[in-house]
Amino acid sequence: MDLNAIKQRLLQVYPQWKDILENAVFTDSLNVDPTDNDGQRIFYNSRRFQFYTPEQQDTLMAREVLHLQLAHRGRRRGRDAALWRRATDAVANALLEKDGFSLPADSERLPDD
Repeated sequence: MDLNAIKQRLLQVYPQWKDILENAVFTDSLNVDPTDNDGQRIFYNSRRFQFYTPEQQDTLMAREVLHLQLAHRGRRRGRDAALWRRATDAVANALLEKDGFSLPADSERLPDD
């Protein structure tokens, strides 16, 4: 996994993410599967990332950046953490998929209407 290459590919789609991609702290952690964030830092599990295509890796990182931009962690405010995570993942995934990102098969998705 090449974190700098992922950042460069994300910038091609979202040039407005330049500041956040330059300033966000990306931390390799075996405690996440495959990505997470704490509202300020993005965590990724490099061992799990090897099982995803480069396009899916881009999607996973883009989703975490989107979570930071939309302040999802801070807006949870007493909500069930697991349910909030699934809901915000589904919304972020829908936005990314609309922009042409390739979602991993196990990604949360919005229900069909």
